[in-house]
Amino acid sequence: MATDAENAQTRFRFLQGQTDPPSEHWTNMSVANTANPQFNDLATNGKQFAWIGGGLPNAIYVVPLEKPFKLPYVYPSIQDAHVSQTSYLTFSPHRESLLATGGEDGKVRLWEVPPVLTENIKESVATFTLKRRIHVIKYSDAIDKLIAIATQAPELNLWDINREVSFRNFSDKVNNPIHDIEFSSLSDILFVVLNDGQLLQFDPRADGPAVASLVANPTGARNRRLLYCHDFNLLTSFALNNRNERQISVWDPRKFEKPLKSLEFDHNSGNFFPMYQEGSGIIFLGGKGETSIKFCEICADDRVIASSGSFDSTDQERGLCLVPSSFLNFMGCEVARVLKLGSDSLRAVRFTVPRQRKEFFQDDLYRTIRDTRNGLMQIVDWEKGNLDSFPTIDFCPPGKKKLSEAPKVQTKGKYDFKTEINKKKAEGFTIENVLENAPELSSSPFEKKKEDSDSW
Repeated sequence: MATDAENAQTRFRFLQGQTDPPSEHWTNMSVANTANPQFNDLATNGKQFAWIGGGLPNAIYVVPLEKPFKLPYVYPSIQDAHVSQTSYLTFSPHRESLLATGGEDGKVRLWEVPPVLTENIKESVATFTLKRRIHVIKYSDAIDKLIAIATQAPELNLWDINREVSFRNFSDKVNNPIHDIEFSSLSDILFVVLNDGQLLQFDPRADGPAVASLVANPTGARNRRLLYCHDFNLLTSFALNNRNERQISVWDPRKFEKPLKSLEFDHNSGNFFPMYQEGSGIIFLGGKGETSIKFCEICADDRVIASSGSFDSTDQERGLCLVPSSFLNFMGCEVARVLKLGSDSLRAVRFTVPRQRKEFFQDDLYRTIRDTRNGLMQIVDWEKGNLDSFPTIDFCPPGKKKLSEAPKVQTKGKYDFKTEINKKKAEGFTIENVLENAPELSSSPFEKKKEDSDSW
């Protein structure tokens, strides 16, 4: 966790976003109108992006991120994923080719997606069935082949992807429709927010876990969201208050009685989806039909939430997602890249910090983060109560020197005019000395000396 000293001043006060030019947009895309008004219609694994397409049942498209292009009118897709609408999609953190989708039919289906689709995909590799519409699917970063699935029924299950079975059912712990769920960093805590504003936390490894609960946001009965800030071990919740303002609250799970800080984020009242950039501590917030992406910085000192800002454009967003940190342009001081889905196109918004000495890796912008490319353990070991720690990723490119290790730049001191005058006076320097040593000035600016006029 970052120390107070490291966060005494915000690192991202001058964070600025810039979208790629139109020549670098994906265009001619089929995008669903109302696939899921509550949640995102877009996901990425860093090499590809997937979105919910138009039509009924929805087609699901998966396209490489390497080079933007105009999609042909007929493009391969995942077809007939769900009986009617697709309601959720997300990539596995451990297998970039594994895409999970949920639908109105109460099914979660797992798809094996090749790097480039050359033909339609119709058969999933696994299917899980619940009673009602799938509302949330969350992979565990720490535990291999573990996913949590929630519906608004409410139902809340943990599924073992390998055995294709539900091995934990917590539906009796929730008495209201579920809006969102989140795992802690090591998946030893599961957080749940309900329609009535209840915020729950419990140990999902236990058969009959003790549940700690409180009312996080008593007003505003829609669009509640959760984010876990893994590098700070803090939970953030989002909701609309009774004035239709978006409110963010930051919680310490070890002191769950009240939030560390709550504040109004903005005055928009539409459906929104927050995103968290691990390592930077930046939270991004956008919403369907909006044109801006707001951001703020989580810090470890008494401020809790530091500088905030916004990227504004004229293009409405239908979906947003963050590209994984390992795909950023580190030498260009890019600290986040947001993919923005429009009505028929997708573009990247790159968030950078202006810096000098870009020949060095700006290591204060890129703290080491968890390496979640592989699970820490199997489900059977996790159920026994075993815990481990993640290896970390250092983003400094090979052969580059870190700015913290670079030689200091020697800067000239500030010129003090009064001090210099006093010094000259002490040396006996007066205005009379200046007049005596000054060259004789011509009375006319056009008058030249003869020797000058006779020569070339």
